[in-house]
Amino acid sequence: MVERVFEAKVENLDSVLEFMEDELLSHGCIMKLVMPINISLEEMFVNIASYAYEPGTGDATISIDFEGDDVVVQLRDT
Repeated sequence: MVERVFEAKVENLDSVLEFMEDELLSHGCIMKLVMPINISLEEMFVNIASYAYEPGTGDATISIDFEGDDVVVQLRDT
């Protein structure tokens, strides 16, 4: 499992998506599958960044676990 913590700010979205894409591609995932995963991740991260810590900010933890041909992605906030 790979895990990374990002400050939950919309400005960090590019870093979040780059992290996800790099991990997926390094495990042999094809771009055709990376794109819809990144779209889902974008929606979830932006929601955390926009609503979870209003009016302040906090962290979003993203973990990626590869189980055979499956990938499990988790986003956590406090």
